[in-house]
Amino acid sequence: MKKKIFIALSIITLSIPGYSQVETIYFPQESIYTYMGISEKDCDFSKVIQISHSENNSFLKNDTTNREKKRCQSGKSYKVQYSLEDGSWKNTNGGRIWTLTIESKGASSIGFSFNKFRLPNGARLYISNHDGSVLYGPVTKDAIAEQKKFTTNIIHGEQVSIFLFEPNSQKGKSELEISKLYHGTINIAPGTKDNCRIHVPCVSGWDLEADATGSIKGEDDDYYYFGSGALVMTTNCSYKGYFLTAKHVIDNCENFTVTFFKRLTTCDGNETYSTITCNNVVLRASWANTDMALMEILDLPTNNGRIAWLGWDRTGMNSNNNATIHYPYDDTANISIDYDNLSTYNTHYWLTTLDMGIMAGGSSGAPLLNQNRRIIGQERGCIGNTPTECDQINSIFGKFSLSWTGGGTDDTRLSNWLDPNNTGITIQPSSFDMNLSGQTYICNSSTATYTINNLPSVCSVNWYLSDGFGPTAPTLQSSGSTCTITNNLTSSYMGKLHADIYYQGTLYKSFQQQIVAYGGFYGLVTTTNQQFSPSSPVWLAPGSIVALKSPNLVQKNVSYSVVNPSAWQYYASEGGLTVGYPSGSSAYQPIVISIQNNTLLSDCDNSYQILIMPTTVLPHYQIQAGGDNGNIMVELTTETDEEAKKVIQAYSIPIEIEQNPTWTLEVFDAASGTKLITKNVTGTSAVVATGKSRGVFVVRATIGKEVLSEKVVLK
Repeated sequence: MKKKIFIALSIITLSIPGYSQVETIYFPQESIYTYMGISEKDCDFSKVIQISHSENNSFLKNDTTNREKKRCQSGKSYKVQYSLEDGSWKNTNGGRIWTLTIESKGASSIGFSFNKFRLPNGARLYISNHDGSVLYGPVTKDAIAEQKKFTTNIIHGEQVSIFLFEPNSQKGKSELEISKLYHGTINIAPGTKDNCRIHVPCVSGWDLEADATGSIKGEDDDYYYFGSGALVMTTNCSYKGYFLTAKHVIDNCENFTVTFFKRLTTCDGNETYSTITCNNVVLRASWANTDMALMEILDLPTNNGRIAWLGWDRTGMNSNNNATIHYPYDDTANISIDYDNLSTYNTHYWLTTLDMGIMAGGSSGAPLLNQNRRIIGQERGCIGNTPTECDQINSIFGKFSLSWTGGGTDDTRLSNWLDPNNTGITIQPSSFDMNLSGQTYICNSSTATYTINNLPSVCSVNWYLSDGFGPTAPTLQSSGSTCTITNNLTSSYMGKLHADIYYQGTLYKSFQQQIVAYGGFYGLVTTTNQQFSPSSPVWLAPGSIVALKSPNLVQKNVSYSVVNPSAWQYYASEGGLTVGYPSGSSAYQPIVISIQNNTLLSDCDNSYQILIMPTTVLPHYQIQAGGDNGNIMVELTTETDEEAKKVIQAYSIPIEIEQNPTWTLEVFDAASGTKLITKNVTGTSAVVATGKSRGVFVVRATIGKEVLSEKVVLK
């Protein structure tokens, strides 16, 4: 059985802000190649770069001793220079894959920085360790800053492989140059279980607090360091990414990153949640007296319901049953508890003597939570003799109450950031991120409920529908954080449900969700705004393309048969379909579009068949013309080809022939080419006087796009 080792990952950015988060998956249940959407046989692993280092790669002892003054160092960085030329390409379905394997001898983990990094549309990059237990990615064009620089997560192990998929349409447009390699030096396996280390799932009821905490990393010229911290709520419930940590963790560092959800899924297991790392992190305030640092995460992935914000208590009151959630040695989330009252240490700190759990390198900055689970400080370090792993630990935490006013300026205090409206609130509750919940699909004769979860009491919600597509919208009723949509429609509808959140009359957050309410089939040809349905085919001239849209096309299993379309593009989430009929004036067979329900919609909607019929099947006009006594008589008749008749009968296509067509009649002198007469006609026949008793004439009839002509001789 393969031994499983956990490592917590984070992105370290090189002197640039991050613009997106990249997920890291631990021990994928499927093959990493399934996750990447590529085949292992299409990867060329022949290019391997092996790096040896003369430095001692063991963990530096002085980084964990006397933690009151030291921060935790997690690795060394080396300058390198690798590009696409150092890997190998291999063709695959829809594109090609570039692969490069790099081994850094003795490393506990590896990460990379790119000083050139450009990905075209559709390209994606992944990194996996040697045993496939960790997969980082995908990195796409949207995740890379305009400066084309980027830094990856730190991947556990001394050998990793980088995969880059490039689609055929973007061949040769990727640019990649690795300028820095991070060589991890910590050999402690996160997720390690012992008699004194307590992981968060082993103490029930701490999910909200754990979801608010994260590990923070920063770098100087040669090394990178890590600590702990937590998101803190503002009095106006702005859900901004304010992250409280320790000043000594971030001093003289830059390119900060914060990683969330780095914890085990169960106490007895050894699997961990996938993580999200943010890399656009800036310093807002710090104060040495309490070792306080307040960062702001500008690319926090909000609106997902996973992230939480901790409340706080700035009264300065003592507390018992205190706890802290932290990441020792960059481990998955640990919890430590002190059941006794706190003591004051050197005026500016709370002193704890832990009854459960440990504090270690990487715990610095962790929040101290009182009996109401609100922040009252952040960890500075241990005091006294250096404890062994399971000794009772004395740890000090900078007082939140003193950091509130700090040094009296915006960049040395918390107050102006956490209470921007100067409300004077002294105790702020914790909260999960607000999110909108409710179903996308609404069956006929039913009601769906939608809720803004975790809505602060100081906020209000404005609910409404927009971008409606359908003859009639369903009925919306709202009350506070909840609204209902009732579907009694006769025709299907799709649109967007909006929930705008207001604080003191100002809009500061909006949510939206697609809804599809099912009734009878409703569809439009978007280019002509004409309706189509299973009983009303779409008519299309050979060689032409048509765009269709329907709520009944959203997220269905859509296919075609009989005639292969010359163009085909299905937009599942939008209910759109583009179809082209191949050229050929003698074409009669239809493109048969099958719209089948998926399992999710089997009780809500029906399956349908739509016909794209070539216009060649339609009856076509013929002209008959004759003359006498200077008059020309013209008559229109219709005729259907025999093959077209068979198709019409086979598919029961309703054909309606216009009884009184409107058309234009023109008469020309054949000898001179002069137009003698122009007449608009309604009906199937017309008589015109030429004013000449003899001559040769050309009669032309224009009916829509059809032009017919006939020669007439008057004697």
